[in-house]
Amino acid sequence: MNMWKNSLVKLRKLVKYRVINASLNKRKLAKVEMADNQQDNVDYSSLSVDEIKKQMDERYAKNNAYNLTVLWDIVRMEEINRLVIKRIAPTQGKTILEIGCSIGGSAAYIADCEKFIGTDLSDAAISQANSLYGEKENFSFMSMDATRLEFEDNKFDVVIAKEVIEHLLEPQKAL
Repeated sequence: MNMWKNSLVKLRKLVKYRVINASLNKRKLAKVEMADNQQDNVDYSSLSVDEIKKQMDERYAKNNAYNLTVLWDIVRMEEINRLVIKRIAPTQGKTILEIGCSIGGSAAYIADCEKFIGTDLSDAAISQANSLYGEKENFSFMSMDATRLEFEDNKFDVVIAKEVIEHLLEPQKAL
């Protein structure tokens, strides 16, 4: 019985140690996130599309477009991606457009489709998407404004737009 009691005491100390470390790490991450947010104190609602594009290109060029520094952000994005892929499956034989694909978006989760086109306002993001996923068969990426898509109507079987509409100055134009 003593052996179990000693093990339990050790386990409690270990859990307490990890909770304290997790709390300290969370504070460090919060400070980093706060510093990132202070650097990006831009009111995007007051900018033109060209000004937003310039801002985003600068952020992507510094690999600082959307840092996911908090575990919640990472888990939330994984869950969103999982649900989107589940909803559009199977993707074989489908033509897919992703608006606001950032550095590849859903391309990481789609193994096979007839055609995948990812668009983003940022040239720098599209450059990174092409580097990461441009070699995948039938996958391509292009810089394009979500409110001025250059595709004919009914061209795609699936259109994905995750975390996009809240960033648009005139979202009704993208719908």
